[in-house]
Amino acid sequence: MNTAIHASMLTMGAKCMEQVRWRYVEGERAPPGIALLVGSSVHAARELDLVRKRDTGAPLPEGDVVDAAATDFDRRLAEEERVIYDDGENAGTGKDQAVSLARLHSREVTPKLEPLHVERKLRVAIPGLEHEIEGTLDLQTHDRVIHDCKTAKKSPTSDELAGSIQLQLYSLLAESADGAKPAGIALDVLLKNKTPKSAMMSAGPVTTYAPLMERIRRFELALASGNFMPAMPGSWWCSTKFCGYYDRCVFGARARVSISMNTGPGDE
Repeated sequence: MNTAIHASMLTMGAKCMEQVRWRYVEGERAPPGIALLVGSSVHAARELDLVRKRDTGAPLPEGDVVDAAATDFDRRLAEEERVIYDDGENAGTGKDQAVSLARLHSREVTPKLEPLHVERKLRVAIPGLEHEIEGTLDLQTHDRVIHDCKTAKKSPTSDELAGSIQLQLYSLLAESADGAKPAGIALDVLLKNKTPKSAMMSAGPVTTYAPLMERIRRFELALASGNFMPAMPGSWWCSTKFCGYYDRCVFGARARVSISMNTGPGDE
């Protein structure tokens, strides 16, 4: 694998290194889930809105934000040969969700943010690591806080924020590029309730990168050795719904066995 390491690799590797092999060693891209298309379209609309606010001091009109999300969703859907849908969802419900969450962000989140850098791409070399690390930082505000936007079904906990591999890596990237530690990390969450809601969570600066660095080193060792351990059988993410490789994977559908259980009288 001749590429830099980014946060999604590390989170994927924590669940299933075999999935890392499929995606980053074999280079096979899996069909996306509808949630990914929704989140990506909301991010695209958010980017346009925040860039406009950064450059002019005023955000985009709400209608323009909504149109941007709808247009981006249609484009992404048209580019995919197959999309994995959640129960009860289809292309129409996905687009409606992207539009409603983009509208929510425009009304409730954008007014609270003062953008400095939007969708900032960084790639740096860190002493002691074989690979460079890279990432696209959603947002850095003028108060030197790094924000990440998530669309989710439930609000994250404070432990999830503090332990976020993605935000820790973003902080390390920004500190390496800017020569100064970010003042804090934050999650801007758009909740996919029947009536969508927003939630903003923040924490202070990342005090140590030691756990993140050790995680990256062990990930590099696994890559070098070819030790692509699969997910534990029964893991919720090891399924057709959550893994686009499941039906072809030797540890996925191909590993399933038929089990019969005798429960009649006299069975021991």
